[in-house]
Amino acid sequence: MFITYFAYLQFLITFSLILFSYKILKSHNNRLSLIFGLMTITEALFSFGYGVELLAQSENLSFISLKFQYFGLSFLPIFWFIFAYRFYYNKYPKINMMFYSSIIPFITFFLVMTNEYHHLYYASVKFASFRSYSPIILKKNWFYYIFISYNYLILLSSFFAFLKCFTKNIGLARKRGEYMLLGSIFPPITNLLYLLKMTPYNLDFTGIGFFCMTYLFYIAIFRYSVIDLKEIVRYSSFDNINEGILVIDKEWKIIDVNSSAGRILPFLTEELIGKNLNCISYGNEIIEKANLECFEIEIITHFNKKSSIEFKKSSVISNGQEVGIIFIFQDVTNQKELIQNLSFLATHDFLTGVCNRSNFLEIAQFELYKSSRYKEEFCILMIDIDFFKKINDNYGHLAGDLVLKEFVKIVKSRVRESDVFGRYGGEEFLILFPNTSPENGIKIANNIRRKVEKTPINIDNRDILITVSMGLTHYSHDMSQPSLNKIIETADNALYKSKINGRNRITFHKLKTNEK
Repeated sequence: MFITYFAYLQFLITFSLILFSYKILKSHNNRLSLIFGLMTITEALFSFGYGVELLAQSENLSFISLKFQYFGLSFLPIFWFIFAYRFYYNKYPKINMMFYSSIIPFITFFLVMTNEYHHLYYASVKFASFRSYSPIILKKNWFYYIFISYNYLILLSSFFAFLKCFTKNIGLARKRGEYMLLGSIFPPITNLLYLLKMTPYNLDFTGIGFFCMTYLFYIAIFRYSVIDLKEIVRYSSFDNINEGILVIDKEWKIIDVNSSAGRILPFLTEELIGKNLNCISYGNEIIEKANLECFEIEIITHFNKKSSIEFKKSSVISNGQEVGIIFIFQDVTNQKELIQNLSFLATHDFLTGVCNRSNFLEIAQFELYKSSRYKEEFCILMIDIDFFKKINDNYGHLAGDLVLKEFVKIVKSRVRESDVFGRYGGEEFLILFPNTSPENGIKIANNIRRKVEKTPINIDNRDILITVSMGLTHYSHDMSQPSLNKIIETADNALYKSKINGRNRITFHKLKTNEK
């Protein structure tokens, strides 16, 4: 009677394991839950087959039920290995590693299914009958012990994987490890009791061990969200997107990185998975700014090049609780440079790189206001390249553009950093000299004029010399404030006077205003 009840218990365990598997697969649509679900199904196949074996009254049914058990037992260590590896290393084993770990299970399955032809797994299989109990008397052969040793090696590896999780973590991660560690103990203990013939009627209690393990794993999964922060993200993002993805848990442990992460941040590789974020380069800076939804960090890449990395944060929610953070990041260095270039082009002359007309006038207007308010002075110099039309006519407009660019280089070598240099139009330029008296303004202008006059410009392998005409005016705070147009018009009139007086010279015109 006890054996019959024990057989029914195997069917109850089978039903419970299938229920666990169904709930896991339904609630968590990811790779790790699939592996755990398949592992649970293989345990259910064993329990069901063993229950049929205990109730079998014919030799044929007993042998069939024995083989049926190995549909589960043969492949169970494969899923154990993957599950434990993922839990220990926080990543899945590579294909070649999975291939090698599957060799013994597949050989075992083949040998059991064909045992009557070679007896390499069971030396003999006999059917006995004792009252209501008809057990199979099995004499093990050498490959049986290879498979058992292989299973215990996997179980031992799993135990140490969960032990590490328990001892190396705190908080929820430690609690998860506690349940996983406890669960991993039951299968080897119940199986050892059977192998040492310490169970009633030498019944195999391994199915009960499977059930206890699965139940404790189930608690860890649903109560402490062990499955699977990495996989939750996998189904909402793709490994081949251009942006980098960094996934961390609540203890700042690196859970996953995608392939683009290492391309953007070379130091962020899969080898860092499982380590704390503060152990990596710039990790502390990321942690400090993690309270922001969007932030940037600057990193130094190869050849001491600076790159700007933009991070966007998103919480990972599972079962209504925040279980981690996703950082999506990208290199925005080029975008920032493009914005800076566009901003520069909006305020500077495209050809020469100096301030364009509107930007110069805006700066000059502010300088006029500042000089009046803070009792300062400034000069404005207007410059025109002499006979510039002849250069265009004789050498072409490309040569004319070259002259303009070379002229700007010459002028920049003679002005101060505080001076504002702008292109007013065509070959006309303006320079604003802040805090400059008329005497100093004339001195700087003549230095520029002489430098231009003496510096040859190469056009079509021929050096040519150019000259400039200049008009200067001056504004001081003790004058009644004129309009900016009036100041520029005065400088323009002075420039015109230089032209009609022979060019290559500077003329100063005093600004006509009512003195205060």
